[in-house]
Amino acid sequence: MRVFLNPGHAPNGNPDPGACGCGLRECDVAKNVADLVAGYLSAAGVEVVGNMQSDSLHEVVSASNNSD
Repeated sequence: MRVFLNPGHAPNGNPDPGACGCGLRECDVAKNVADLVAGYLSAAGVEVVGNMQSDSLHEVVSASNNSD
């Protein structure tokens, strides 16, 4: 089985980090959660692809479509 993960948001929160509060940025939390999920899936034998951050919908869709 293969799973494509996309935590959303651009790298380093540029141009938009999402919600911010209590010293946290949504983009960082989303990436950390995606990394944890990728680890759990990989440990269960699932092939994880993607798990990238991009501000370009075209780039994410292309990566997803080309991951098969």
